[in-house]
Amino acid sequence: MPCNLLIISSEFNYSCGLSKHVYLLLKELANDNNYRLHFITNGGDALEKLENLKLNLKVIKYKRGDKNPINFFYFFLELLIYCIKNNIKVIHSHHRLPEFASVLVAQILKLRTITTVHSLVEGLKYFSFKSDHIIAVSHSVERQLIDNFQIDKKKISVMYNFIENDFSEKNKNISEIKNKFGISNSDLIITYIGRICFQKGTDVLINAFKHIDLHFTNVKLILVGNIEDDSFLSMISSNQNVIYVGILKETADIYSLSTIIVQPSREESFGLIMLEAGLMQKALVSSRTGGIAEFIEDELDGLLAEPGNVNDLSEKIMKLLNDEYLRDYLAYNLNKKTLKLNHSISYMEKLIKIYEA
Repeated sequence: MPCNLLIISSEFNYSCGLSKHVYLLLKELANDNNYRLHFITNGGDALEKLENLKLNLKVIKYKRGDKNPINFFYFFLELLIYCIKNNIKVIHSHHRLPEFASVLVAQILKLRTITTVHSLVEGLKYFSFKSDHIIAVSHSVERQLIDNFQIDKKKISVMYNFIENDFSEKNKNISEIKNKFGISNSDLIITYIGRICFQKGTDVLINAFKHIDLHFTNVKLILVGNIEDDSFLSMISSNQNVIYVGILKETADIYSLSTIIVQPSREESFGLIMLEAGLMQKALVSSRTGGIAEFIEDELDGLLAEPGNVNDLSEKIMKLLNDEYLRDYLAYNLNKKTLKLNHSISYMEKLIKIYEA
């Protein structure tokens, strides 16, 4: 008999790295006949991606960070009823609120619980990370779990996120994108993909681009993702060489036409962008923080800038814009590392052992 496995994640969106990882995980598990797959989320703009996957989807409305105990009780109750009706045996959560609810449900129904920690978080120590096993997406996350939450290291597995094997084969409409946004073949393209917000350092990149734009006549900055703060709208509109393309269902086309990929986060547990850049053989400039600095070796497979430092970021980007050989060298090495360390087979083998422990 297949095991009834429930995955829970919040806000399943196109411009969210966590959602991308959860989708890849669901895609792998949906093809495993040893599991009957269930997925609970509170909504999002990417639910249509799940239509072709073999899984049972349920949307339960709740808000991340909602501290209202009545709202939490109703979410817990709905989760409990779902698990009883569907004979759930394992719950794998991807956010702290559903993780806490899952642990309470498990105490009643004697289920196995796993949670993946995708962020460097603080607070709520008495309610967080009580699952049977914890997956940390980087050693930086592992250290914070041990130091700040006093989690037993034996309960933690460090597992870097993996990348979709055929991601680089999806580009089809490069010329269409160039025509739409007035991009010429001679333009140098700096690209950011992800949530457009303070935490991700998008403002640092836009301010760095102001300086870069003064030194190059053929450079453009492309921003892809959801704008979470309206203050970014004026920052973007003030420069005609900053192109905001919005939320894209597929991003391989954008990677293909890009010269440099930039990941300017102030804080980052790992970051899927650097894996996608690696698979697409694109040069990367990232912040020296968290799991990024753990994965990227400066001057070997990427350049690292100090988080929040506009001048340092602009200098690193211009260094790559001026040196095609260095771009190719870094991109080649990042591609090799990504293919070696971030494929689905080894990740899923480790995950299944955790489920079945």
